[in-house]
Amino acid sequence: MKDGLLTVQRLQCGHCGGELPVMGKYVTFQCGTCFRRCVITDDGLKPLNVYRASPPEEREGRIVYLPFWVITADVEALRKNVAGVMTGLTRVSQKIATTKIERDTTEPDWVTELGMNMMGVSSADAHQPATIDSSHLTDRLPSRAELEHILGRMESAGRWHIYVPAFWTTNTRAYLKIGQLMTRKQPAFHAERFDDPEKQIMCALGPQDATRLVDYIFFATLPESIQTCSSFMNGIHLEVGSPVLIEFPFLETPGSLESLVGGFHIQPQMVGTKPSA
Repeated sequence: MKDGLLTVQRLQCGHCGGELPVMGKYVTFQCGTCFRRCVITDDGLKPLNVYRASPPEEREGRIVYLPFWVITADVEALRKNVAGVMTGLTRVSQKIATTKIERDTTEPDWVTELGMNMMGVSSADAHQPATIDSSHLTDRLPSRAELEHILGRMESAGRWHIYVPAFWTTNTRAYLKIGQLMTRKQPAFHAERFDDPEKQIMCALGPQDATRLVDYIFFATLPESIQTCSSFMNGIHLEVGSPVLIEFPFLETPGSLESLVGGFHIQPQMVGTKPSA
């Protein structure tokens, strides 16, 4: 759907013209003739390269792979964004804190005088200047030292990735939680192109939808002291690069799946399908 118009397209390989299998809730396809992969986007079917991260060490047990969209944030643009928002909010706060309202100094007529007297307000009081109580009007600003620490950490990492889970789940909060854990960890990994025609890529989230979730996942990694600064949060937005689809290894353990790259556990019910091995 684009600009309110619904279009129906034939599932056909853009390389060889072969029919693509219907995948239900999944948005990735693999041609049975040329084995090339593609993905549904807002602009139709597009070619897709898939990568798979290797487990950092040998582990006993069954390893399964879950797809994530890995999206690189532009940290330099974020720093400029943060500086601009902080400057603007500081000016607003200073303006509110120093603003005074001058009441009308003209003599009220007898009707107005009578109304003020009935409310217990004298005309002398009404003519006194009043200041705004800025304590409830100024939005709290985040600590500049805390912001600098976060930005410095992102810059020192070289690249800062946002990890958006792409597997199917009926628990929409799982996207936020698992993406938060991976993004906060910023794991080191080695990934190679994955072209095994026998393995389906169970990806249920398109690249553009993943990009729309970037801010939410990034915000979830921030400390509560920053998240509660509503005006600041409303002004922040990540500039990002193109999403890359990478499958990450998880080890099946009793009652959970252990991320071999991220170092955390998730419940199997958070994954709505049998992951690929």
